[in-house]
Amino acid sequence: MLAELMPKARQAYRSLPIIGRFVGEFADWSRGRGYSVDSVKRHLQGVRRLARALQRSGCKEFKELTPEHVETAWRRVRRGDSHTRCAIRLFRRFLEKVHDFPPAALKPATRLDRELQRYRAYLGSVCGLAEQRIDARARCARSFLFFIEFNRSKSGLVRLSFHRIEAFVRLRSKTCSRSSLKQLIGRLRSFLRFQYSGGSSPALFTCSWKRLGFIGKSSCLGLCLGPKYRPLCVG
Repeated sequence: MLAELMPKARQAYRSLPIIGRFVGEFADWSRGRGYSVDSVKRHLQGVRRLARALQRSGCKEFKELTPEHVETAWRRVRRGDSHTRCAIRLFRRFLEKVHDFPPAALKPATRLDRELQRYRAYLGSVCGLAEQRIDARARCARSFLFFIEFNRSKSGLVRLSFHRIEAFVRLRSKTCSRSSLKQLIGRLRSFLRFQYSGGSSPALFTCSWKRLGFIGKSSCLGLCLGPKYRPLCVG
């Protein structure tokens, strides 16, 4: 798989410090779990950045590698670089499942963590989505729950207003391309449907997620996003 994905750079990837010998196997493992070819390529680019970060941390070989090294590298990646952060998490999961790499010390699950676990279980068992799609929808749900301060209080969902949803989409539109914003809106609608079907919110909630799919050009959200993005707010 690595030779197909990176025909000119495969040797460079295999020669990465500390973790290079796992790169080809990681690419096969990712592809086998439903990730697209483009996604696997992005994962490999993230693993390359991880290898360099581990080398800078003073780790010289794999037997010295600890979960703390990987966690520190993940925390130092800027929040806007979601591809690299996702790749590091996925690579650590690969090492844990395939090579008995010790898991990171478990922290007490927060309210947000528990809600995401519930959502991921629903996406897998009820919707039957592949892991790649589950990860993408869970990332969107995490950022939305963080935005409404769900960890502080459950009322962030119970009292959710349409204007609060608008504010989140408006904020994310500042850093999203046209295509990624369209994906964001679709994933957000999916999460809101899940919340409504589970009875997590009052009747206003159904108005919120339905209205998100039928925002016209005269709406507040359409005006805030500008003419470039208004067509994304419909359907």
